[in-house]
Amino acid sequence: MTQSPVSSPARDGLPPIAVLWPLMTALGASIFGVLVYVISNNNGDEFGRLVVAVLMGGLIVGWLEWQILRLYRIPIGFVWCGLNAGILVAIISALFHIDQVVAGDTYWLLPVWGMILDGSRWWLLRSHFPKTWFWLFFCALGWVVDIAIFFGVGIATIELFEPELVFIAFNGAFNGAWIGLCRGIALMIMLRDRRRLATGNTAPAAS
Repeated sequence: MTQSPVSSPARDGLPPIAVLWPLMTALGASIFGVLVYVISNNNGDEFGRLVVAVLMGGLIVGWLEWQILRLYRIPIGFVWCGLNAGILVAIISALFHIDQVVAGDTYWLLPVWGMILDGSRWWLLRSHFPKTWFWLFFCALGWVVDIAIFFGVGIATIELFEPELVFIAFNGAFNGAWIGLCRGIALMIMLRDRRRLATGNTAPAAS
């Protein structure tokens, strides 16, 4: 694949993307969880309400992340939001139908669904960075560890929050911050490599 020209450097004075990305992802994941809970618990067609909630939540999460991409001059465009929402709807639709035929919880599949989502984002990022395997590595690490976070922190703290909606908002923010941190670290490394390529400095950083 022919790589697109290297994008212009990020604006000066910005905090590290490894800080901004988890903050924005935490906010987005919390909003996403609340939307899905509120809309899917209303009267009407269960699957239809779930799809609407996930579509809205996915667009919001994608839009929040897109703002950071724009700050760091990563010219992906609104397609980031649309792809994010579309993949999430496809994943939730698959989960909904799997739950109809598979007995027991399917939370153990979370890393699989997560990497489908982040794999689609990698497809967008690969045209703007010289090395994008960092994204796949850190995202995979994040989703595997997230299983332990969900069953460790999430299940252990569920009784501490009343009503249930408060727990959903907290759990979404907590998990979103962790996944966002992993993505943010990957992007920070990728931006560093892009900056070196743009300035012609390809020598490795001194240890």
